[in-house]
Amino acid sequence: MNVQIDMGQIQRIETEMLHELNQVCSRHKIKYVIHAGSVLGAIRHKGPIPWDGDTDVLVALPDLKFLIECLRKELSDRFCVDFYDVNSSYSPLFPRIGLKNSSSDIVHVDLFPLVGIPDDPKAQIRFSKKSDRINFYYRFRYKKISRMENLPAKRLIGVLLKAAMSLVPKTFFWRIFQKHCGKYPYESANYVMNPCGHRGLKNIFAKEMFDRRIWVDYAHLKLPIPQNYDFYLKQYYKDYMSFPPKEIREKGLSEAAWISEADDRRFSQYGKSHEEVL
Repeated sequence: MNVQIDMGQIQRIETEMLHELNQVCSRHKIKYVIHAGSVLGAIRHKGPIPWDGDTDVLVALPDLKFLIECLRKELSDRFCVDFYDVNSSYSPLFPRIGLKNSSSDIVHVDLFPLVGIPDDPKAQIRFSKKSDRINFYYRFRYKKISRMENLPAKRLIGVLLKAAMSLVPKTFFWRIFQKHCGKYPYESANYVMNPCGHRGLKNIFAKEMFDRRIWVDYAHLKLPIPQNYDFYLKQYYKDYMSFPPKEIREKGLSEAAWISEADDRRFSQYGKSHEEVL
């Protein structure tokens, strides 16, 4: 039987995941930064964005495999690393920290790879567009028909594309993606990006952005973010200190997740109250 939890509980569980991730990275000297909306939350709210359940981390591609190995050995029995190698129905092209007995679709910490890209701006655009294409076609394998376009012609195209992508072995996508991500060695690259992001060229930064980190308050933790976070956040969000419209905040605050009774018992100290910032 599953138990429903609210946004406040989702965020408190994910913050505990970050706490354990931070401990493992500290023990093994693995460099990482929290990413995107998690950085915005740290700067604007000193913790998670109250209406956002996404928690994101960036790890250099050469360190990601080692991090996964360390996490699988050292995470508490509350958590696990969900990925294609242990879950045949797993859909993202990147790993996640999830709950031991529940789906990682909503309650998770995304572990995004940070990969090297070329110096030439036109080559960067080509690399970014190829990243988007691989992600788009791979995700179509798992896209629900109910979420496709309502227009009959577009829905038909979507159904046919989903059927076609389902015939392509998952391992084919992984080989293509891994080859793509390793094309420009991270160690010698001057520019880097998250190839699984949804922000196109906004994902591209000078590598030094992530070499220089500072530690900031995030709930009850101290977590690393890019030192030049103002430039980083403006590239993603422009006026990042402004709140989104109230309807977006209300929609986010109403989001919930279903987790197993076993996982719920592990976090029974988390009540259902949540401070709503509207």
